[in-house]
Amino acid sequence: MKNLTYVLIFGINYCFAQAPNCLIPTPINQEIANILQPLDKNQIPNGILYESVFPWSALFDFDGSSTSDTTNTLHFIQAYNEIYNSTFNRIGLLHPNDLEEKLLNFHPDPTTHHPIGIIDFNYSRIKENAVTQNQLTVVNGQLHDVAGRTGSPYETENVFMAVPLLADGTSRFYTNTYHDFYLDSDFILSNNGFDLNDYEFIDIEMNGNLVHRETLTGSSFGTMEKDSSGLPKTKFLFRAFRVFFAAVTTVTAVVITIKLKKKIFGTKITRIDLDAEDLQELTNCKGLNQIFVTGDSFNGGYGQSAYAAKGRGYIFFGEGNCITQKVKKPLIFVDGFDPNNSRRVWDIFDKRINREFLENGLSVKLGDTLIKDGYDIIIYDYDEIGVNRGGAGFIENNALAFAKFLDSLYTRYSSTMEQDFIIVAPSMASLVVRYALAYMETNNLPHHVQTYISFDGPNQGAQIPLGIQQFVDLITQYGGLRIFDAAKFGFHQSNAAKQMLLHHSYTGSEIVQAHPFRQKFLENLALVGQYPQNLRKVAIVDGNRTGIKKSTPQPPPNQLILPSGKELELEITKLEDPTCTSNCDVVRIKTYAQTDNLRTESIDFKISRKARLFQLVFGGIGNHTDIKRYVEDINNESIDISPGGNFGADDELVLDDQFPKFMNTFRKITKKNLAIPHNSFFSTCFMPTTSAIDYTFPNESFTYYKDLSNLNLSKCAGTTPFDTVYAPLDMDLGHAMNNARIVNGFRHEIYDYPTNSCGINCQDYETLTGTINSSNPDIYRADKAIMLEPNFSVTGSENTTFCAVIGCPQGQTSRLQLYSEKSKSNLNSTLTTCVDNPFTWNISSNQVICGQGFTTFKVYTANVNPDNYVEFSINNSSWFRANIGDNGYQLNLNANPGQNQNFYARERLNPTNVIQISLQHCP
Repeated sequence: MKNLTYVLIFGINYCFAQAPNCLIPTPINQEIANILQPLDKNQIPNGILYESVFPWSALFDFDGSSTSDTTNTLHFIQAYNEIYNSTFNRIGLLHPNDLEEKLLNFHPDPTTHHPIGIIDFNYSRIKENAVTQNQLTVVNGQLHDVAGRTGSPYETENVFMAVPLLADGTSRFYTNTYHDFYLDSDFILSNNGFDLNDYEFIDIEMNGNLVHRETLTGSSFGTMEKDSSGLPKTKFLFRAFRVFFAAVTTVTAVVITIKLKKKIFGTKITRIDLDAEDLQELTNCKGLNQIFVTGDSFNGGYGQSAYAAKGRGYIFFGEGNCITQKVKKPLIFVDGFDPNNSRRVWDIFDKRINREFLENGLSVKLGDTLIKDGYDIIIYDYDEIGVNRGGAGFIENNALAFAKFLDSLYTRYSSTMEQDFIIVAPSMASLVVRYALAYMETNNLPHHVQTYISFDGPNQGAQIPLGIQQFVDLITQYGGLRIFDAAKFGFHQSNAAKQMLLHHSYTGSEIVQAHPFRQKFLENLALVGQYPQNLRKVAIVDGNRTGIKKSTPQPPPNQLILPSGKELELEITKLEDPTCTSNCDVVRIKTYAQTDNLRTESIDFKISRKARLFQLVFGGIGNHTDIKRYVEDINNESIDISPGGNFGADDELVLDDQFPKFMNTFRKITKKNLAIPHNSFFSTCFMPTTSAIDYTFPNESFTYYKDLSNLNLSKCAGTTPFDTVYAPLDMDLGHAMNNARIVNGFRHEIYDYPTNSCGINCQDYETLTGTINSSNPDIYRADKAIMLEPNFSVTGSENTTFCAVIGCPQGQTSRLQLYSEKSKSNLNSTLTTCVDNPFTWNISSNQVICGQGFTTFKVYTANVNPDNYVEFSINNSSWFRANIGDNGYQLNLNANPGQNQNFYARERLNPTNVIQISLQHCP
């Protein structure tokens, strides 16, 4: 796979160094500007002509009347962007970039602090009959003024919106808490002589009930400083007020009503669509104790400036540890791809960690169970918001911040820790953690990690259907749609996405070609040794291991309705006139997935001549824009339908849910005149199984459709860098979905402390069926699970037992199942030892490393009880706990050439059994 990636990257002809691909046509706003160029702009009332832009936000539906449509933060930003770009003289107008920047930096706690954005603009539109009434004329595809015309070709309209702005651009609004609202001059945008003294009150309603009335009559404005909790003191507020929103089951509408007492427009109303949920507060036990870090500044050679990434760890203490505020059994969960940091700590815990599973027939939750069992869950989140920062920034920079976090966490809690770190790293986080740990080992920095779990990680790259990428490119780069840069670049145009994706639209290639950032990332990863070595490495994946590919329908557009929702047809229709009943679409976009072994249409992007300006100039028949793109297979296979974690899936369960978020954003910006009839994109492949387990294809031809069901997937077998792999047998799950099957893999790794062993031929699963004689001395062993068929039994007396070991290393304490001929059922479940190999040294793993004036010793023990860990000494009196997993120790000593160095070891729970070994210093 890696060699294939290298081959595909070389030989690409790029149009721009850092720009999107050159297949994107001239932006539509530039095309429109050419159509309007001959017009005398001085004759346009208000100096704003809405036909200068493509009307995504439909300003004409927002006049502040009772029939006004529903708005939100993202629609507000798009609306102002269209006003700005429709204005011919922009002196004194706030640039849309500056508006976003002011909003992102408005308050250090954007969750509950919101400026109220107000748009109150008069603007002009071309009359529908301007050409037929001989007020304008069309020459060579351009509009011209008619000399001596008897009337104006323009009509004046007003747009009014008022919305509490949410800094992350989402629609999530919290109940069961206070929200602070600010009337700030930066966010009151008007060419209409706007003055707050013209208004009587602001009403805020929820579900039809008045929540708060802020009376403005007689108030003085313009002198209130921003508060002391972090707002800039160089600016002034008009007014601030606080509203408590009680917890409710559902929120159907939050309405802001602003009543004017002077203006001719009368009462203005704006409806705001908000997704409300109760705000969970962090507590001393859950998340209030935090560690903030800034990594080392790093320049990875991408042609961009070096920077230091930031991160924050939130500690959820295990039961019994909250009072002391001490970490004993640390389990670190790292957040995945999250470009605008909209996934908050409680989202990660509730929806990603605290998944339900069955235990003794009862439904319990993983996170709650871990905490109850004394595990301290540390959630590591990227602590930055902005374009190509935080969860969308370079993997290496985030990795150096995470390395700093591990060091800080160990420094703070090493005296109370009873085990080394276990790290669960989903999706992009698997690469962040992988690079961080490999970097630390390369630079001789102890990481104190015993187990690294890559959870559906893009170890050989990830896949987003090319048509989806082209869709985003076209509506933003060509189509004039503007959303938060953090959201726009947070999909496939972010730096992190460019490092991970196997096929990137930047290349403009039909065949699979990655962005050059991916090649550079692979080079940087190689410089630190690819993977860390001094720990246990585990891959848990959501793609099936049997090679079952997704359905293979006929290539579109021949088959428009795809079977079983297994592939992709995403159709988007945008109407200009919501009262139109047939043949009304001004935009129609269809995207398709790649079917195997065929060149497939990836996108069909049309803008018709039914939009008012195009209809005036070109007539209402045909298309103004018709763009088609295609994608080809790779080695007669399609990545889109290969086995692997599904793209999209359930927005509540998937860690990397950026496209569902983007589509939700797109709906909100373009409002009610948008139809999306097909949404079957959820089942295309995002994380190929072969990528998630980093399958090495020893002496085999590469294939995405590899059947792995009968293979030993382990480092020992040379098929993967991981010590073991967990994968569903016959189904694909949503990417990074933590369901009941996956939970059991996590539980086995966390609770049972499996150790690495290459000396035993042990399969992942064992099925026992039929009758087994108790005199049979065999031990039935499997690494992950032993399944008992209904007809299974053991002959012999009622108390006869047999030995079934879950976990391959000999000497490991394991769960035993006791059965009898009489009941043929499970009588008991105990923890005991089937094979009792003595605690000893792992001589084959010991290392002596020579340096300049010092010698590095690495010593390892074997047959360690999984509920225990090892302590080491060089004098049999001062003891130190293992710093390589639970059974290894690394020590740097001044060189003592040719002399022996004694090492002592003992299990913590059995301190009287001390073993000794001598290793020799370097010559």
